This record gives sequence, C-alpha cells and structure tokens, in this order.
Amino acid sequence: MILLSPVRENEFVLELKKKGIPFVMLDNQHRNPSVTSVMVDNFKGGYEATKHLIDLGHKDIAHISGTDLFLSSRERERGFLFAMEEAGLTPFAVERGRFEVVSGYEIASKWLAEGKLPSAVFASDDHIALGVMDALKNSGLRVPQDVSIVGYDDQLLASQFRPKLTTVRQPARLIGRHGVELLLDAINGETKKNVTLQLEPQLIVRDSTARKE
Repeated sequence: MILLSPVRENEFVLELKKKGIPFVMLDNQHRNPSVTSVMVDNFKGGYEATKHLIDLGHKDIAHISGTDLFLSSRERERGFLFAMEEAGLTPFAVERGRFEVVSGYEIASKWLAEGKLPSAVFASDDHIALGVMDALKNSGLRVPQDVSIVGYDDQLLASQFRPKLTTVRQPARLIGRHGVELLLDAINGETKKNVTLQLEPQLIVRDSTARKE
C-alpha cells in the first residue's frame, strides 16, 4: 500500500504493521524512522521562495501557510521564518490559510480592507497564491508591479494563469517512482530496514515576481 499525505498516520502505521502489509508513505506528517517514506525538503523550498523575494529587494513580505495539520505546511513556514530572520527582517504577516483558492482570496481581501498590503507574498500552495492574485487584480492592483507572489507545488494552473506564477516545484514523478520502487523492494523482501528518502524542490521563476522599486 502507498499512503499519500496520510492525516491519521499513527493509526494507519499500527494497523498495517499489525497485519504485515508492506507500505510506503509519501509526504507523511511525522519524521518516523520506523517506516519507509519519501519526502520533499519543504524547509528548503520555503527558504528559497522567501530568499528569492528578499533578493529582489522586498522587505514587507507576508506568508500564507496551509493548515498546521500537515508537516509540509509547517516546514514551508519554518523556511520562510528562517530566511526572514537571516535577512534581519520582520514578517509583514504570517496567516493561517487552507490549500484553497478562496483562502488566499479572503486573506488578501482582508489586507485590502485594512488598507495595508505587503510588497510580496509567499503562499504555501499555488491555489492560495492564485486566490491572492485574483483579489489584487479585482482591486485594480498589478502583479508583480504592485505585489510579487510566489506559490508552491508548480501545479498545472501555475503556468496557465497570467501572469504565470513563480512557484516551488515538487518532483512529483520522482516521488511516485521512488515510492513504487521502495514498495516493490519491501514486497520482494529486498530491504531489511526502513528508509526515509528526502528529495529536493526547485524554485521556478516566472512572471509573478519582480524587483521592488
């Protein structure tokens, strides 16, 4: 069995081990040396997304995270905070969102209603980023001229919307391939100990970020 982003992780692990069912976890919520898993370095992804904005001269940078339930969300936020602290900057805001377009739209709309906007936003997911972009454009603001935006995942939508979204790509094909290979090894009894494989994300720079004037 392959478990993708399992939420009730401990329950699944206990049940599968009890029944002797070979399994691999992808994007699990805990670093667990007692299971075989494939993960992405989300801390690095969050750090590089934020560093990209800092290198463009942005100082008032906000982060919209996903739900705290997911390790990936917590790690992306940790990467953001580390990059900001390293640069001696205070975050404009750290908002708790959901991996949905409407979540980004609502949070950006709140900033607009308050009359306070960051110069850049790092969103923990492409859907959140597109929601922010939608709210800004509906208010007559331009991306990236007025606000730069970075997403995460490099989903298909990221390269289809205009402006095309700068984002952090997860190596989806590699995650799937390694997961299947590790599972087949477990089924065939070719592995005696559990493995945690951590893959590298990649910053994809497109049109939604620009130098702060």
